[in-house]
Amino acid sequence: MKRFIVIMLLALSFILSASTETKAADSIMVNPFKKYQTITGWEAADYIGERGYPPYNNLSKYKNLLLDKVVNEYGLNRVRLEVRPVIENKTDYFQKYIDNPTPNGQWNWVHQNSMKFDNDNDDPNVINPAGFIFTSLDDKIDESVLDLRRLLSAKGEKLIVNLTYVGFGTPGGLFQYDNPDEYAEYMLAIFSHMQKKYGFVPDLIEIELEPDNNSMNYSFSAKEMGEAIVATKNKLSANGFNPKFVVPNTTNLSNALPNFKTILDVLCANLGTDHWPAKCKNNINPASIIAEFGYHRYQPKPNPLDVVKAIGQISSDLGIGSAMLEWWENENNYNTLYSDLTDGMNTAWQQDAILSIYNVSNDGSTVTIADKSKYIRQFTYYIRPGATRIDALATNSSHKPVAFINKDGKYVVVIIMQKQINPTALSVSGLPAGTYGITYTDNNVWNQSLLDKTISAGNSIDVNLNVTGVMTIYQKNKISGTVSPSPTATPTMSFKPGDANGDGKVDGIDYVIWLNHYNQFTNRGRMDGDFNNPPDGKVDGLDYVIWINNID
Repeated sequence: MKRFIVIMLLALSFILSASTETKAADSIMVNPFKKYQTITGWEAADYIGERGYPPYNNLSKYKNLLLDKVVNEYGLNRVRLEVRPVIENKTDYFQKYIDNPTPNGQWNWVHQNSMKFDNDNDDPNVINPAGFIFTSLDDKIDESVLDLRRLLSAKGEKLIVNLTYVGFGTPGGLFQYDNPDEYAEYMLAIFSHMQKKYGFVPDLIEIELEPDNNSMNYSFSAKEMGEAIVATKNKLSANGFNPKFVVPNTTNLSNALPNFKTILDVLCANLGTDHWPAKCKNNINPASIIAEFGYHRYQPKPNPLDVVKAIGQISSDLGIGSAMLEWWENENNYNTLYSDLTDGMNTAWQQDAILSIYNVSNDGSTVTIADKSKYIRQFTYYIRPGATRIDALATNSSHKPVAFINKDGKYVVVIIMQKQINPTALSVSGLPAGTYGITYTDNNVWNQSLLDKTISAGNSIDVNLNVTGVMTIYQKNKISGTVSPSPTATPTMSFKPGDANGDGKVDGIDYVIWLNHYNQFTNRGRMDGDFNNPPDGKVDGLDYVIWINNID
């Protein structure tokens, strides 16, 4: 009876304290011990202008500034380099387009001539040099890729080149993908040409852009894609080239999972087994071939979140990356990026083409960042290749945080914020000692800086900012002699469940400790009332249940 009265009095005190408590600061807890994916690239398609349309006639005026900004202001480090079936041809259709740089000439090139395939010969094991014309490929490399490589090299980074086969919009006839060995020969011709002329080759092959895009009644089936990957991998590796592949990149998000499964079935069947998802026989892992589970978000609308989450989970299970690589519509914004990072576990992501991330005046005199890009660069500029995502939780659902540790060990927290009617301070804890910069973008300003914050170990960063937009807190330097939080800071559960102070008893003192930290995030485990085993980083009602079930 006495125990029952004590419990009831304690519960009543909790209810009364909760009802009279003043509104506390909103909290975000960063947990560096729970790790997710590692970022590899922020991609854009290789368009910096189209002949026959402004501002291309003034390319010399804006090109250098555009490419400099997209690398050094936005954070791009990966480019989609598109190639089309016409490279295997004896007629230089791209030169015809250059000679007729009009809207009509551009339409003919993109929708008709660029898809024309004329087999170099009947033997896919023998390349006829006269049967391949690389004018269109060289044009892209000379106009943008070389400069992007130079700009990234200057900042100690490497440009990732994602070679993307674009075969939709086909006017009919045979294509490389009709025969996996012909597809493999086509890719070997491109790799050999790039190595000989430029001294580098692509890092990735996107086996087909939007295989379910039926704009001209063509089809590159998942089975054909899998067969093309096997043939291409074997032929390229035999010649000293070892790229990985990005699949399936379907237009319709709902087609992504079945296409990926079929592709993986083909790979495993060719490598020795037919089960999925798992390692193939002979300990060959599909991750040694596939770099990323790529997908687009055009259809259906609204996008099914369960599919995005399934892609993230499957990619994680297989040890590969995932990447949302096209959605050139207004809906593809910073909220989409947040979902792709947290739900889809993306390791790479594409906003748009280069000449959409930035706008260029028709006379080529001004280059300005697009409105959407202002928000997205709060992620892409600060989160660099090699950054590992760590856990970040918010007490206020209006705040959506995502946190990373960059390759240099410095922390970045990006927070999507919704303006509050009754705002409170925002407290970000779990960060190591150091000096942090703070910038934000909203409807009125972009890349606006607040005063730097310097914290010692165990302290939080408190920010008074009430906007609808995106805020970034990024570590500028570490305080000498300090270290990042270590797993030893979280106590192990060698104590009795519910015993916060470690005195061997579960009593009212432990309840008070729990109550004082209720609805807060912590990395101190039982000492703050987080009685879960292992600690889950939050003091909540579940911990109260553990305490009450073990009270002496």
